[in-house]
Amino acid sequence: MPANHPELNNRAQGWLNFLYQKATTPDDWEKSWRNNNESHPLVNQWRFMGLGLCVDDLESASGYYSSLGFTKSKDRFYRKEWKTDYIEYSLGGILFELMKPEEVSIYSDSIKQRGEGVAEIIFEV
Repeated sequence: MPANHPELNNRAQGWLNFLYQKATTPDDWEKSWRNNNESHPLVNQWRFMGLGLCVDDLESASGYYSSLGFTKSKDRFYRKEWKTDYIEYSLGGILFELMKPEEVSIYSDSIKQRGEGVAEIIFEV
């Protein structure tokens, strides 16, 4: 019977092992990281806003996020500078931009190289 998941190759096993060790080893790396970033003048005022997600089918993805209870905050619109159609959703104050690249752009490159998924992390600076 064919597998419905990607092959668990050596690279993937290495990452899983690293993540397992990181998650189960007590340390204070997060506290150190947070303290460093909070004191850094370039990032101490940043506020996480949401994620930009590249999709192959904007209408299908929109229906899916609506069915999950996400609130549509902006109907379909086109950003000329990025050559991309967007629909914005929010959930609990977090923005989710569904993006469908319509022309050659950084987002069409992203979806070709990595497939659908997170293409940007959005911060207010």
